[in-house]
Amino acid sequence: MLSIAPSTAQPDPSPVSTSVLKPEIVTALDKSGIYISPVLQPDVNQRQIAATLRKAHTPTRVLLLEKLPTGVASIRQLAKAVHGEGHSRNDLVVVVTERPRSIVAYGAGLDGETLQQIVAAPAKTFDAEGYAAGIAQIVRLVDQEHTNRRATNIRFAVLTVGSALALAILFMRCRKRNA
Repeated sequence: MLSIAPSTAQPDPSPVSTSVLKPEIVTALDKSGIYISPVLQPDVNQRQIAATLRKAHTPTRVLLLEKLPTGVASIRQLAKAVHGEGHSRNDLVVVVTERPRSIVAYGAGLDGETLQQIVAAPAKTFDAEGYAAGIAQIVRLVDQEHTNRRATNIRFAVLTVGSALALAILFMRCRKRNA
């Protein structure tokens, strides 16, 4: 069973630096955006994850770890640290640990509650179809959330401009009648 790291937890006790990560983890993340612990590699289709990341509209980095590195108190703390090393606030970081089996997503310009809902959705996919399918579903859901928010922003902008134009026309007509 996959555990979802809560977004409403107390703040992590102390910030963690990515310096607690082994050099091979940092190198892999810089090179491909994916790190898979050697113990998990036989169970994970890295090519499928890489294909998902190439198709994604949201820049994403994925860490699949057997367990948290020494010196890291929580999976969320690690995701936050890796995200802090990224290039943009809109980057997404997905961290999965096997022992204990847990997942967290961080960043992508989304709030913790939204990300927690997104991560919770594919929990059964991780169990039934594996890591690559679960990560693909998370990335698709984040992209979909961004698309929905952009559409909402565009509709809001169109309605605002349309309302302002309608008011301006109405004001001009009223003024013309009174003149």
